[in-house]
Amino acid sequence: MEYIPLSDATMSEVLARVTYRVIQRDYHQWAEEYHPPEKGMVYLSKRLDYLGFGVLATWVLAYVREWSPLQPVGFIREAMCFRARSGLSWRAVAYPQYKSQRRDDPRVTNRGVRGSSRSRGTL
Repeated sequence: MEYIPLSDATMSEVLARVTYRVIQRDYHQWAEEYHPPEKGMVYLSKRLDYLGFGVLATWVLAYVREWSPLQPVGFIREAMCFRARSGLSWRAVAYPQYKSQRRDDPRVTNRGVRGSSRSRGTL
């Protein structure tokens, strides 16, 4: 999956790949900040947000959330690209554990608790 054409890629996949390369380049330039690695990625996210790249900053934080010593950044990129190619939304691509545990019924809105669609008689 390293050299695939991006003409048919979703925006989530493109952002996952671009963010991976940004993290790599930043690591090579500022390796001393990446001890521990999540600390360097948080600094990178803050710098990107300050420079006006809020979307990339969000995706860097998604990598931070997924990172562990047993899951290197390259593995996280492959998992994100797989989820994006599976047709999932950007939130499910970037934050899969959060979205898989989320309960939608009953949903709390700014107007109170909304009942399920089954209780309203709609499909």
